[in-house]
Amino acid sequence: MKRKLVYSRESLDSTTKLLELNPEIHTVWNYRRDILKHILSPEPETKIENNQGSILESTDRGGDDTVIASSDSSIEKHSINKQEMLESELKHNSKMLLKNIKSYWMWNHRLWILESMEEPLWYQELEMINQMFKIDATNFHGWDYRRTVVKKMMDNDENAADGAIGLDGRDGISAEGCKKGSTEHRKSVSVKSEFDYTLKKIKENFSNHSAWHYRSKLLPDVLAELGETEAKQLIEEEVEMIKIAIYSDLDDQNAWLYFDWLQGFTKEKSDHSMYFIGIEMANELLELEPNSKLTFYFYYRRSAVANQI
Repeated sequence: MKRKLVYSRESLDSTTKLLELNPEIHTVWNYRRDILKHILSPEPETKIENNQGSILESTDRGGDDTVIASSDSSIEKHSINKQEMLESELKHNSKMLLKNIKSYWMWNHRLWILESMEEPLWYQELEMINQMFKIDATNFHGWDYRRTVVKKMMDNDENAADGAIGLDGRDGISAEGCKKGSTEHRKSVSVKSEFDYTLKKIKENFSNHSAWHYRSKLLPDVLAELGETEAKQLIEEEVEMIKIAIYSDLDDQNAWLYFDWLQGFTKEKSDHSMYFIGIEMANELLELEPNSKLTFYFYYRRSAVANQI
């Protein structure tokens, strides 16, 4: 059907069935988007008949010979509410997402839905992600998607919150409630609030690599808003948090990797103190657990660099 450029409701239903069986077929997702684009297209359509006498709808697209097949013997042009249809598609995506939250193509399609809306539901989407993280807070795709959503929220602070859609596909917060609290919600979305959120998720699970990674993306912007004394204090607090994480599980490399990044970041500021802090910390850990290969590895790396400073 895709090769024949058939963009009908029947075709849309077919993609639904295929994707429910296997959500990783990216060509089907692409085809589904093409179908939705044509259905939602505001351009005029005219009826034509093929040589078998069946009715086809041809779009007036400046020479584009794409046709939209219809199974109805009589076709009427119905007015389509674009926002409602995309919200319905978002609900359908939510139900599928619950079954496979690690599908890249599903997250990609979800972003397309929101970007295609006249009134994107970014604020409700952030709440959906919060709910999703209760299921799996280490999902890399979810964190990557969260960064995109937060950026959209910051770039589009005039967006109106309307008709929240939860992860289970049901309507969430009432439209009235969203509108009343939308301004307050917008003010709460910031680099600092996201930075605090990563701390919360890291404390829940020190092995949450995605949360550590997101924190490394946010820290430079947080520090940029602080004075020299406050910035130094925050770095010290980061080191203490790293120590707690490492002491909790010597075999977990996530905190060490964040410490590596922090060393590189402070080195760019001509501050080499992190290397010596790392050596001291590794020494203490090796006294407690001399057979820790991971600790010895990070100790060796820091010693090699420190000798060159």
